[in-house]
Order: sequence, then structure tokens, then C-alpha cells
Amino acid sequence: MQDTVKIAERRKSHVWAWAFLVVVGAGALIHKDGHVWGELKESLGDTLSFTSSLLEEIEAAGDGSIPHGEIYTVLGGTPEASLQIENVAKYSQYPEISLDKFRRLLADGEYEQLDELFREQEMRVVKEPLAEISYATSLYELNAGEGISLANLNAWVDTTRSEFAYVARSAYYANAAYRARGKAFASETSDAQWKSFRRIATLAATDALAAKEKNGRSWGAYLTFYRLLGSGVEPIEKAQLIKITNDLFPWSYRLRWAAIEKLQPRWSGSYSQMDAYAQEMLAYLPQNSQLWLLQGASHGDKANRAHRKGDYRRCLDESNLALAYGVNSTWLRMRADCLEHLQEYELALRDIKMSLAINVNNQSLHTQNKIYKNMKK
Repeated sequence: MQDTVKIAERRKSHVWAWAFLVVVGAGALIHKDGHVWGELKESLGDTLSFTSSLLEEIEAAGDGSIPHGEIYTVLGGTPEASLQIENVAKYSQYPEISLDKFRRLLADGEYEQLDELFREQEMRVVKEPLAEISYATSLYELNAGEGISLANLNAWVDTTRSEFAYVARSAYYANAAYRARGKAFASETSDAQWKSFRRIATLAATDALAAKEKNGRSWGAYLTFYRLLGSGVEPIEKAQLIKITNDLFPWSYRLRWAAIEKLQPRWSGSYSQMDAYAQEMLAYLPQNSQLWLLQGASHGDKANRAHRKGDYRRCLDESNLALAYGVNSTWLRMRADCLEHLQEYELALRDIKMSLAINVNNQSLHTQNKIYKNMKK
């Protein structure tokens, strides 16, 4: 009887966590880009009705009234997955570094304020592990496409030689290296792409090591180290890096996500390696419930691989398996796209709305537009 009550309570908290997620997701969207929200409002409708509708869908999924099974499975299904989902709803409590503010301070040479911005992020991730998601996102956004000037970054480094200047420039170089490499599998990446990738990755490694010299516990520097695994210019060997991370950041989910990505086949890894790593990291689950999601990583990548081949049914199956471990905006978008191709438009719409509630990006907006367009036919 007690177990039944616990399951019911967990389901109820799961539902309300998603309701909260949708509200803050829509709020973050408005705050981040009012123009985008204006374009979305017609398709999403009023925020409150959107939230109410999605809440009803999640409740219906919980009592079985939404059709699921072979085509569509409900999210999570275990207490661990439900806790992971609840924590995703808290991500928006930790704001990213404002790109507008960053660009302005960088252009104006306000280096003390820039250092303080990054210092706050570094201190926050130690105290509140869920904050590392927004910090990582901020670092991934430091690229030329977002209007970040390398010349201004160089001036920051040359003037201050601060830990945070090195962290920011290492992130910029890492982002540039990945753009040069492309997203293809290792076997499909040209020698010229690899050469460009390694040349730029070497610059990222040099800066990350400089940041680590300033502060041996620099979370931003270690994120770059993980991103460079498999590059051929790794400043720290993988086994040693994992050991250091387990000692310095035992709670970190985001660093371990970067690690498991480098075990994907596209980086000459394997799915068995990914699964083994995910199992090994469960030892640290008491320190961060988000680590539960790592078990779905191999299925998420299999879904992506099937999607690239146009095998939407296989993609759907793998997405369902991945989402059994919790929520990830990319997995939700992937499943929504598969459902759209299979003409399951209502189910696709549920997933893409949830994906957008977590993370607004052009790929998800494109998928949503496709779904609405086909629903009107």
C-alpha cells in the first residue's frame, strides 16, 4: 500500500513539475527573444491555456488515456526518471550569461565585470549542480555566429591574463573547432576537416590549461578538456580526466554528458562503451539525480543515426527507450519529428511543445512549423 501511495505521489509531482516547466519555459522564451515569442504565439496560443492543455495531456498520459505502447510511450516511468524530470523544470532558475551584456562589456573593455560574471557562474555550479546546464550553454554560445569578437577576447586575455578570460577564449576556440569538423561520423569526416579541427582545438587546449594553472578547480576549463576528448590533441588523457572529475566534481552531470558524447560511434567509440560508462556513473547518482539520464544516451544517439537514414520507425523506438530515463529536449524533438513523418501529428505536437518548453532553438521551431503545416492539410 505504501509503495502505491509513493508512486501516486511521484506521478502527481511529475505532472506539476511539467506544468511549472511549461510556464517558466514560455517565460524564458518571452524574456530571451520577444520577436520569436510573437511569431510563436499564434501557434501556441495563450500561455495559460497552453500550460493547462499540456498539464491535461500529462495527466492523461499518467492514467493511460493517451494512446501509447508501440508508437508512443510516456516519459520516465521510474522514481529516478521522475526526479530527473522534476529537476529539469528547475533549470530556468539559473540564468545564462546574457550574450548582449557579454558582448557590450567585452567591447567596452570592462574586464573586471566580465571576471565577476564568470566567477558567479563558477561559484554557483559548486553550490547548486543544476546551474551547470546554464553555464555550459553560455560557454557553447561564445562563437562568431553570436557576434563574439575574437579580437576583443584576445584583448581581454592580453590585458588581464585572468582565469575567466582563458576559459571564455578556450570555449570560443572549441566551438570554432567543432564548426570546422562538422557533425559527420569520424569515418565520414575529411582529412582537411580533421586538420582544421585539430589546429583550432590545440588553441582551445592551450587556453584551458592556462585557466587550470590559475585555478585547478576551474569547471569551465574542465568542460573544454572533455570537449576535446577524441580530438588527438587532448591535454589530459581520458582515464586521468575521468578520475580527476570524480574527485573534484563528483556531482557533475554536464561534464559526464560531455564525456559520454565522446564515446559515440562518430568519435570511434561504441554503444557498449557508452552504456558501460553510464552504469559506472550511477555510483554518483546520490549527488545528482540528473546522472540517471546518461543511461538513455546510447538510445538517443541510435535514434539520431536512424533519423539520418530516414528510418523513422527505428528512430521512434530508440527515442522511446531514451525517454524512459527522463527528458532531454533533443530526444523530444527527435521523437516529434519521427511522429510527424509517421503522420501522428497530435502526438508529435505534444512532444515538440515540451521540447520548446525546455529549450528554444531553430531546429525545434522548424519541426513545430512542419507539424502545424501538415495538420492543416
